[in-house]
Amino acid sequence: MRKAGAPISTIHLVGGTAFTAVNFGLAIWAWLAYRRKRPAVPARYWTWLRVSAGLFAFEVLTGLILLLIGYRFPTWLHAMYAAFILVAVGGQEMLRPGANLRRVLTESMPSFNEPYWFAWLALLNAVFGLRQVMTGILGF
Repeated sequence: MRKAGAPISTIHLVGGTAFTAVNFGLAIWAWLAYRRKRPAVPARYWTWLRVSAGLFAFEVLTGLILLLIGYRFPTWLHAMYAAFILVAVGGQEMLRPGANLRRVLTESMPSFNEPYWFAWLALLNAVFGLRQVMTGILGF
């Protein structure tokens, strides 16, 4: 196993940590909206959701660069967690106002609670992001 170069692996670690932190923040924000019985997350939430998706895309890009220069992560759990995050990020995108899954859910489930679902999806992203950091560059 070849060790990754310090600059790109550090950038990947910082990006993964930022992704995890942003998603923990999004989870808390959505959970607070849910607890306060708000029907929707605040408007600025969508901006931070885009930041989260951008950080994930950045992580995929830097991870692919690491693979191309010869780095192999210690366990394939790292890639599995990335796949889980991809599903959760996709779920967040499909639940945005006006998206198809959102329309289907709100029609079939009149009690659809936006903050509840976004809190769970952001928490999943945060937990899987944390595990990715642990199984990737940190190696455990």
